[in-house]
Amino acid sequence: MKRKKIMLDHIDGKKNRREFADELCKKIVEALISGWSPWTDSEAAKKYTTFDDASYVQMNFTG
Repeated sequence: MKRKKIMLDHIDGKKNRREFADELCKKIVEALISGWSPWTDSEAAKKYTTFDDASYVQMNFTG
């Protein structure tokens, strides 16, 4: 498992950085609870598919 470091240098003031980090942690925990996985390939859905593959899915899996 890799650790992701999120840079907060662009936020002025320690208090503002801490508040931002706390909110970010809460959002990540909520996403994890709802089923999000950081290890899934989110780019896979954006990749191109061939016309033959798309037409096969269209013909066989749609009503």
